[in-house]
Amino acid sequence: MSLPNDPMFGQQWHLRNTTPGLLDLNIVNANGLNSLWDDYTGAGVKVFVIDDAFDYLHEDLAANYDTVFDYDWFNNDGDPFGLNNNSHGTAVMGIIGAVGNNGIGVTGIAYGATMVGYQTAAFINDGWLQDIRDSIYSASANGGDVINISQGIANDANSEFGFGYNALRFAEIDNSINLAVGTGRGGLGTSIVKSAGNSRSDNYDVNSDPWTNNTQQIVVAAVNQNGFVSSYSSFGTANLVSGFGTPGQVVTTDRTGAAGYNATNYTSTFNGSSSAAPMVAGVVTLMVDANAGLGWRDVQDILAYSARHVGSVVDDMTTAGSERTPWHFNQADNWNGGGLHFSNDYGYGLVDAHAAVRLAETWNFFNAARTSANQVMTTEDAIAGAPVVIPDGNLTGTSFTLNEEQAIIVERLTLELDFSTTFLADMDIYLTSPGGVEHVLINDQAGGAAFDGRYTFESQAFRGESSLGDWTVRIVDDSSADVLTVRDVDLNLYGRAATNDDRYIFTGEYSQFAGVAGHRTSFNDLDGGSDVVNAAAVISNSTIQLTGAVSTIDGIELQLFNVEHAIGGDGADYLVGSAGQNTLFGMRGDDLLQGNAGADTLIGGRGSDTVYLISANQGVVVDLFSGVANDGLGLDTLISIENAIGSNFADLLIGSNEDNVLIGMGGADIINGYGGSDTVSFLFTALAVGPFTAQVDLTAQLAYDGVAQDTLFSIENAIGSQFADALFGSAGNNVFNGLGGADLINGLGGIDTISYGGAVAGVFVDLLGGVGDVGSTRDRIYEFENVVGTDFTDLLFGTNGDNIFEGGAGTDFLYGLGGSDTVTLGNAVRGVQIDLTGNVTYDGVSQDFLNSIENAVGSAFNDIIAGSGGNNLLTGGGGDFDVLIGAGGNDRFVYDVAGSGVDLITDFDADPAGGQDLIDLSGRGLTFADIAVNQYGTVTYLTFGGDTVILSGVNAVDITASDFDFV
Repeated sequence: MSLPNDPMFGQQWHLRNTTPGLLDLNIVNANGLNSLWDDYTGAGVKVFVIDDAFDYLHEDLAANYDTVFDYDWFNNDGDPFGLNNNSHGTAVMGIIGAVGNNGIGVTGIAYGATMVGYQTAAFINDGWLQDIRDSIYSASANGGDVINISQGIANDANSEFGFGYNALRFAEIDNSINLAVGTGRGGLGTSIVKSAGNSRSDNYDVNSDPWTNNTQQIVVAAVNQNGFVSSYSSFGTANLVSGFGTPGQVVTTDRTGAAGYNATNYTSTFNGSSSAAPMVAGVVTLMVDANAGLGWRDVQDILAYSARHVGSVVDDMTTAGSERTPWHFNQADNWNGGGLHFSNDYGYGLVDAHAAVRLAETWNFFNAARTSANQVMTTEDAIAGAPVVIPDGNLTGTSFTLNEEQAIIVERLTLELDFSTTFLADMDIYLTSPGGVEHVLINDQAGGAAFDGRYTFESQAFRGESSLGDWTVRIVDDSSADVLTVRDVDLNLYGRAATNDDRYIFTGEYSQFAGVAGHRTSFNDLDGGSDVVNAAAVISNSTIQLTGAVSTIDGIELQLFNVEHAIGGDGADYLVGSAGQNTLFGMRGDDLLQGNAGADTLIGGRGSDTVYLISANQGVVVDLFSGVANDGLGLDTLISIENAIGSNFADLLIGSNEDNVLIGMGGADIINGYGGSDTVSFLFTALAVGPFTAQVDLTAQLAYDGVAQDTLFSIENAIGSQFADALFGSAGNNVFNGLGGADLINGLGGIDTISYGGAVAGVFVDLLGGVGDVGSTRDRIYEFENVVGTDFTDLLFGTNGDNIFEGGAGTDFLYGLGGSDTVTLGNAVRGVQIDLTGNVTYDGVSQDFLNSIENAVGSAFNDIIAGSGGNNLLTGGGGDFDVLIGAGGNDRFVYDVAGSGVDLITDFDADPAGGQDLIDLSGRGLTFADIAVNQYGTVTYLTFGGDTVILSGVNAVDITASDFDFV
């Protein structure tokens, strides 16, 4: 897949920031090509935005906007379009769900989501609070998966603790929140994302806000591009994570024309926690797209465990910039081997879209959804007798100890305090968990106001900690002359029941914190249960060995004992089970899964994955078609496994209907490829034997490794050893890679390919002369039609027949000689340019130079492919938007498989006089009746089987069945 083609995408630094030292949401991979959008765009997820109004006719919002459920709560009608000065909601909505990849404007984080607007009053009053109350409940009742609220009460000393408002409204809003998380999404709970506020300069703590501090919401602070907290962002222990606010730098949608912040339909100056919240809401939308079974509590857990540390160092002492509180680690023990980092300024850190989505995919592999229905709460009361007067002007204050005997894993907590004071700004409240880390819940708020009543403070800071033991509430009256009296202290802990089923989560920060502040590199789970290592958020290759042998995660060595299950990440992972019953998930990348003894479940996931049975002490049976493997020590279940490596004994290896690579290792093996185009490999043969180590005859379906003979069935291709091999093909189409050594390789009949993929140096290949040179080693190669080069500079010559050339990476020189020859860049990792007139290709890094090449095949990304004056076959590949230029001649534009997306042909010749161009749909089972032909202006759109071809300068009336090849 390619990145979105929206013209302002490059300005949206929060989606992809290419400036060194600055940050983004981590949606786009480091290669600048792949992204979370390859799999998830928020399609099917409904997001309600509660704000001042919405330009739902906007060119970059209309296609995603749902007018069925939207509403104007301010005017009590069904039209939340609002007035010209109501620009805030349009900007917020665009950050989440502006239509992406439509060639217009900007890209939303979840650009395929369904967006619904709920308009509330643009000014703060009691009616507005009632609108908020009604909007939250209605959004969840009408199918809202995610709610974003970038609004809040006036964040100043006059409004702290709800002063100036009807307290009943906050209770009503709390009730709406309870209902939304309790009943929304069929009981899974609607995720409510709420901005923290913009009142840092007014010393405004989120815990002073009786609505925003509700930790059933995802409360979001704001940071700048460099990761440091924004100068205005409200702080507090109720903050969960941070998004980008910045000083006016966010690019998003605006009201159309002069009605908006400016007249361009887009703004580049949006900011505040108002922009931070929708960034997190967009990420939550992608999470729900990745796993529709997440409960609202799961979503909060994932955001916390995936968030990135930003700002100053984690040391309990240092602050910098606008920071108020230092970073510290809490007393959880399952995040990268220890506790999670937390700060009242940032919550758990900057939202990390990649890590969050990867954890979301895997979160429910071993656990049921965490919802309101299965949430556990425990309550402790600290004052059973007379009220307590806090010593005046004593910075030590008075401590209240609450002993918790019910074992839960804390997710969030509330502290209900019944108190009176004549001067709120003198009151400080601290809470220390049994693990010994103290958090400030409130400090010097509300100026000189008095208070007499009950108030609830909330905290996210203790997530993952055990509830067992003494919790200490320390209350300080830090100045003299005023009285602070505490009548009741109730601590409510919310979470899940503690069990022996442990989940160890690793992220891309393990390399930063391993060995620091108790973050372990040795794990020995002695309490039993069913335990899992989850490295889904890790991008690099992981080795996870549940045997206690050395593992590697995020580049750090560690050991794992008495853990039963493992989940890999995006890399090419090696997962090894123990002697017990294990479940191993490879996830993305080309993974190697070794179950060892026990009845294991091996799930490859994405990529080309391999089951590895080398540890067996007898011959094994592997059946990829049936999804089972038997090593004599247990019957393993195989899911999404494409390849198999047997034992050192006589094995039976059976493939599937996919393309399989089967490696018998030692012993006289029976290897049956079954369906697909299958390969026998001698990659791991360790010793040279005789003149030829590996000997393969695909006609006779026999193979010999110098020790034992293998019997083959339905094997089309062969990979040799690192030594001299003799490989012979069949009458069918074969692919060979001799690997090292001076090989003798004969394709015999069919259309055969010689590949030098994996070679350590560039090659010289002459298909006509029958030689292939890697350095000083020469292969003798006969009867080959196609060639694949290396990642280095190659010199490749064809024959007088039709050849296909794939140069690979590096600067290659390709000579077609006679016949109708093709260059393919199908395995390129980014969009390519091919110019058959100029005889050159470019893959974004290096050029290939062509001679006598007539045809071209592009990549899986967005390509530009130009033919020559002759007759060309041009294939765009799988990109979302390829540009194809015939450049004269009678050209054939090939769409023989579905999945080409939208292509533009700039010079299609539909006039049969003197010959014409053709759209090749052969093999797809289509007829002209299946083609939708529509004209828009000077272009004609052809739509068929999910693909669209745009013909520039062609009239729809000129398109007939003669313009297609259906056979």
